[in-house]
Amino acid sequence: MIILKNKAFLLIEVLITVVIVSVSIVFINHAFTSSLKAVSLSNGYREAILVLKNRTFDLELFLDSEEGATSFLEENEVFMDEDFQLRSKISPLTSDDKGDEYDEENIGIERFATSLSWQARGFERKIDILTYVPVVNEDEEE
Repeated sequence: MIILKNKAFLLIEVLITVVIVSVSIVFINHAFTSSLKAVSLSNGYREAILVLKNRTFDLELFLDSEEGATSFLEENEVFMDEDFQLRSKISPLTSDDKGDEYDEENIGIERFATSLSWQARGFERKIDILTYVPVVNEDEEE
């Protein structure tokens, strides 16, 4: 009597293997596309931070000059690039900022608010920065 050993794969074994491999490929593809989106978003934020850093450096240069921050803003209130839109505003520090009563002439500080926005993957991204700068009085310079 001859006993045959079945050494071939059954159809069900092949189908199960194909399903497992297909599900694995779907998960790997999803992870890869998610990482590409994250890298793209990260690059957008990196470029935005560099633009804001340059803007802040320019402000520091104007503060060291005789013209002061207000003249800096008059020249550069809105900056538009092909990718970014930058808006800046200088306003005096007022009493409603902290609930305390400030005399605007004696405190010598102005608020410098900068907002940078850009489009990334169909959504608007935005970074807001708020800082305070000293007021340049023409009487003190003389």
